Amino acid sequence: MATHGLMRTLKELDGNIKGVVFTEPLWGIPFNLFAPYVSVYMLSLGVDDAQIGLIVTASTLVQVFWT
Repeated sequence: MATHGLMRTLKELDGNIKGVVFTEPLWGIPFNLFAPYVSVYMLSLGVDDAQIGLIVTASTLVQVFWT
């Protein structure tokens, strides 16, 4: 029986690469579950649309720079 290419690749990973691939879901999935609601939460705190846009722009720039 042939092994699927993805499973074969996961088995062959080693070192830091294996650690990154296997721990990605631990932060990636929860982040994508709450991220869409951050702006709703900010609105409930009284932040207006322009301020939310500024905050999101600043955080995106920081993420790009940090990467």
